[in-house]
Amino acid sequence: MKQYWIVKTSADDDGEIVKEYWEEFKDPNKNEGKTVIAIGWMNNHSFDPDKISKKEILAYISGKYYPATPRRALVATNIIWKFLHEMKVGDEVILCKGFPGNQKKPVRVYGIAEITGTNWNHIESSWGFHLKRQVNYISIIEKDFDINKFTELIGKKSLRLTIHEINESNFNQTKEWLTTI
Repeated sequence: MKQYWIVKTSADDDGEIVKEYWEEFKDPNKNEGKTVIAIGWMNNHSFDPDKISKKEILAYISGKYYPATPRRALVATNIIWKFLHEMKVGDEVILCKGFPGNQKKPVRVYGIAEITGTNWNHIESSWGFHLKRQVNYISIIEKDFDINKFTELIGKKSLRLTIHEINESNFNQTKEWLTTI
């Protein structure tokens, strides 16, 4: 069954965006000849994405990033698990810059993509995120949109987490709005 997602293209530290990776997502020269969606956390850790267990991910994340905050480690682990095992070929994704719930400025939306390949751990990646999935960009948008309308359409008040699943109706309404405005 096809699923619908929003993926943040930015890395943050306690809600403060520290790096934006959109240019790297769409550059095949940086991704073994593919355009991708990608996430961080597991960088420089050699493992097979299809064989790693949730328990192993949690142990790695807890030790490396969140030794004093088990809840944050669990949230990160669940995001990684979604990326590795719940996102599937054929799913559609909106890519945008993340934002907190109190943001008033417009949200930057970069594009809409369809997942066309399985995940892989690009350990030799020259940029920040090593867990990747091949995508085909359906629409490159690269524009700012009204935050209030965007959050209403997606049914989410913030995009602080890296990955959000949204329902088909919300996705399609948002996709139509983004590509006709």
